[in-house]
Formats: sequence, structure tokens, C-alpha cells
Amino acid sequence: MPSLIPDLYVILDRAAARGRELDGVLEGAIAAGCRMVQLREKEWPSGRLLPLAERLRGRCRAAGVTFIVNDRVDLAVAVEADGVHLGQDDLPPRVA
Repeated sequence: MPSLIPDLYVILDRAAARGRELDGVLEGAIAAGCRMVQLREKEWPSGRLLPLAERLRGRCRAAGVTFIVNDRVDLAVAVEADGVHLGQDDLPPRVA
């Protein structure tokens, strides 16, 4: 059975991007053949994060790239993400 997780899985994180805009990081990842990305932003409040997530989700959808949201089930639902990454301290999967 083939793996559902592609060989290249990029995590979009402002701290790791070191000042680069996440939109640009996403474009580079798509150009490099990335088929799955995860938005990981732990510092921004929902009101600031939602427009970014909507924009990145739209670009991923247009490119056929799977879009995952880190930790935030509410945000994943709001932007119709393809999935949500749940950590040890997050909601249990059966609840999420």
C-alpha cells in the first residue's frame, strides 16, 4: 500500500522562514514538487491567522497540494483544510 504522506512535506512556520513571507516559501515548495504543506503558527491570534490560512489554502487547492493546519481544529474547519495535525497536548483525534 502506498504511503499517504509524500516524500516532501513542508512545514510553513514564520520562525523557520527567518523573515521570508510564507506565501513565497509556499511558492518555492510547490515549484520544488512539494505535494503537502502544514501551516504551523503558534503565536498569531485567530483574527490575524485566518486571512493567511485562507490565502495559503487557496493557493494549495489551485496547485493540487494537500493543506494541513497544525493544532487548530477550528481554523482547519474554517478554511476547509485537508487535515489537521494534532499534537500530544491537543484534542484527542476522536473528538477533533
